[in-house]
Amino acid sequence: MQALLDAVVDLVALVSPAKVRTVASALRGITKPDAAPAANTLADTPAARAAVARVVAAWAQVQARGDEVAGMLLGASEARLRVELVWTGLTTRFVPTRRTEQVLLDLAGASVFLTSGEVEFARRHKSQMVLYVLHSIQLSEGDGAPQGGVHTVFWPWDVEGRALAPIKYVYGLP
Repeated sequence: MQALLDAVVDLVALVSPAKVRTVASALRGITKPDAAPAANTLADTPAARAAVARVVAAWAQVQARGDEVAGMLLGASEARLRVELVWTGLTTRFVPTRRTEQVLLDLAGASVFLTSGEVEFARRHKSQMVLYVLHSIQLSEGDGAPQGGVHTVFWPWDVEGRALAPIKYVYGLP
């Protein structure tokens, strides 16, 4: 079952929620994985086709119906949409928890600005850390709604993987 869950998560991380719904819809009502449509009919890119094929191959290793696999796909896709991009851990007197919008404003070039609390938290929870970066977002001319963008996922993410440079200090007045 773990291989199927991993394959589902990989596919959901790779393709759009609309594409996940397409794949899930194609699997509904199917009782065996050998009756699933070919991956090349469900996905457009080689990477996506390979990810769909991995889901079907992993499905063949467990006893599940297509409805259950479709439910896994839709659930994972919905969870991905609801994940808070940034959580900084406990608030202290000197390092407040920051909202996602505040952290996104701190992104510049190829660097991410982290608070000391975020670094501390990432060090304590190294095996659970993921860094998700979305850049090159376009704003529509009409209502300014965000569109598109390029995402990169660093998973697992090790805060020590690159040089950390202190750029700010806080002095607490006596």
